[in-house]
Amino acid sequence: MKVFLAFAYFFGCILVIFGLLWLIIWVAPAEYVLDRGALSHSNARFDHPDRIFPNFPLKEPFAFPGSTAGLAAKDDKAEAWVLLCKNKKEAKAVFRAYGSHVAKGDKWQSSGPGYLNYRLSDPGIHGQVKHIDEVIVHVQGRDDDTIEKALQQAGLMVANPRANILTEITHTDKYLWYIVIFILIYAVIQLPIWNRVASWAAAVRPKAGIQAVSEPELRQRLLAINSMDVPFHVVERKRNKLDIVWRLADAKWVGLMTANKVSRVEIMRLRLVDHDKSCRVVEISKAIKASTDGLSLQFAFSFSFFRGIVFGQWEYEKQFGLIFKDGGLTFDTAYEYKFSLSELKNPIVNIIVSSGWSFKPVMFFSRILGG
Repeated sequence: MKVFLAFAYFFGCILVIFGLLWLIIWVAPAEYVLDRGALSHSNARFDHPDRIFPNFPLKEPFAFPGSTAGLAAKDDKAEAWVLLCKNKKEAKAVFRAYGSHVAKGDKWQSSGPGYLNYRLSDPGIHGQVKHIDEVIVHVQGRDDDTIEKALQQAGLMVANPRANILTEITHTDKYLWYIVIFILIYAVIQLPIWNRVASWAAAVRPKAGIQAVSEPELRQRLLAINSMDVPFHVVERKRNKLDIVWRLADAKWVGLMTANKVSRVEIMRLRLVDHDKSCRVVEISKAIKASTDGLSLQFAFSFSFFRGIVFGQWEYEKQFGLIFKDGGLTFDTAYEYKFSLSELKNPIVNIIVSSGWSFKPVMFFSRILGG
């Protein structure tokens, strides 16, 4: 139950922040509203093209798949394109397709509901694409001021009188970095809370009435594992830390024109904290796989690393191959290993809690980060 609550809190925190962003998008007024008088059209053509970008002297028809009418306009400072669709639904699909077409290539870009902004690295041209009901408007110029002026004088739309700060947040990239910084601050605040919640869910506490032993005594009990016939060993580290190391696989084999290596290590890093009689634990997993093929002159390498809290894990892996064995080449098991997290943890947990100490898995040892 505690594990379920921990995961519910973790995913709930993520859903809250994204839910808040979607709520803002949902309630934010549009940036522009259409001037319907300038959009009357028949036979898939604009009836009054002179009303659209009236200050642009050069105009010609423009077509894009999915639209019913299109117009391209140009002056010495900017270029503009207007697409008209049958309805809002089709316009939304055309906006996505047109945005992908415009934004391809070497461009910096940002996008959101109903807008796409981009910049060309060379020759330094800026562009904005707007989706307003059944219309897509695209303006490209040397700077943002030129583009904004062209949009305001487009003749087919006007600024929405209901627009507010939420409009700027959701329909422009003006506050994009503020949103990113807010999410990062939120994540930093949540990180120590996640650490504490996960530690609470995975902790094992001693039974009532057990007298806690001293830190040196617990350390000696853990180091005594090295004299036992178990598949792991204990290594002393600085700052009251101990490593419980299980080398799951450390195999090398040579086949016909091939060489292979697999290395897998699981570590439980313990930090003994005497003042509250707790043993904090960070779990570390490292795996390396490498192989060479002399026939194709190929080399493959993979590396994985994990550090944190593992609530449960069981693995089994077995590989066959052509290997040299007993002086000859044969097809046999190259390497094999089994891993059960409980098999590694349980003996360590039993020693700790039977000594009157708490077993507390954490993601970080740092007290600032909730360790």
